[in-house]
Amino acid sequence: MRLVGPHGAGKSWCALAQGRSVIAADDDSIRPILESAPERALMGGQSPHVIDEWQLVPSLARAAAQARDGSYLLVSSRNGRPDDERRIDDAPTVRLWPLSLAETGASNMSVSLMGLFSRNFYPMSCQMGLPEVAEAICQGGWPRLQGLGSDTSSRLVRVLFQTVMEQELPMHGKRLPMAIKVACAHAACGWRGSYEDFAAYAREHGEKPFSRNTARDYLEIFREAYLSYSIEGWRAPIRSATRVRIKPRTQFVDPSLPAMLLTHTPDTLLQDAGALLSLLRCLVQRDLNVYSSVLESEAEPTIRYYADSDGACADAVIRLSDGRWGAINVALGEAQFEEAARGLTRLRSKLRKNPESGCPDPTFLAVVMGSCSRPRLDKRTGVYAFPIGCLTI
Repeated sequence: MRLVGPHGAGKSWCALAQGRSVIAADDDSIRPILESAPERALMGGQSPHVIDEWQLVPSLARAAAQARDGSYLLVSSRNGRPDDERRIDDAPTVRLWPLSLAETGASNMSVSLMGLFSRNFYPMSCQMGLPEVAEAICQGGWPRLQGLGSDTSSRLVRVLFQTVMEQELPMHGKRLPMAIKVACAHAACGWRGSYEDFAAYAREHGEKPFSRNTARDYLEIFREAYLSYSIEGWRAPIRSATRVRIKPRTQFVDPSLPAMLLTHTPDTLLQDAGALLSLLRCLVQRDLNVYSSVLESEAEPTIRYYADSDGACADAVIRLSDGRWGAINVALGEAQFEEAARGLTRLRSKLRKNPESGCPDPTFLAVVMGSCSRPRLDKRTGVYAFPIGCLTI
């Protein structure tokens, strides 16, 4: 079995909680031996045997691929080289994310994502408002940083980012200053940012824009280190001349990363609605990735986005293997509910105009907000409204 995810998400802790022996490929004292004799990593340990950061010695994949009895737990903070990864791509893989609000205790867990797919909705009033959301964004979901406060957490998130980059960049012949520039541009432009947005951001800050290839290369490094991930556009079965956007969007795995890169604090976020909404989307996406990963035992649900030039949109479309699906938009609060719900209902209406597609009506439509005084099912639109501080699995 493989455990993958960003550095600091708790992979090693989870593996060691199940394993009975361990060998660490990131230990400089033993890595040269493993590089020369990779079979040493698989010998002498009690089952299940943990091989931490195995990707630092890619030849370990050849030996581990021969194990089919579940006796090895392979822990990785970086995607291996394609040839090495393919040798174990049939091994069960669990991807770890930073902690969700339900896991940190910030959510009252009264709205279940699984319940929404069963049309069960029993919300409770939530004490979490925008100030608490801003604090949660800057705090992040890193297990070791819980309870330290947003100021301390932000400094340690910067250390985490730089540490990961110092490990990754030399393998690609890249430099830390440029990595920070690209990451800051990506953080400022949000998940909808294009290269043109990146270039404009650089010019606004008095810097020469980096090339399109440079942006692509560094974004790929972030993805390989599990610091970011891609969200594909949904090719919804709609009969329309409307231009549908399907280009993958890149999102950070935790809102504390873009908050740190842009030096945001809870106070500065509460003075910048655009930045707060962008990072709230990152927070909601992180939690949806966590919660949706356990909805089905046999297959992980797909999460896509939808957007077209006619105003139909969804920040997240969650599709189950049995055909059920739900769509979510993110808003700061009640004042933005109508606009966010309109994007969802337009998507529903367009799908209904193509009954031959076989695509069923959505099981649910929801607007997840930073602050919501009255969690409810809006009778007029059929759209649920509730705060992120209510959501759970």
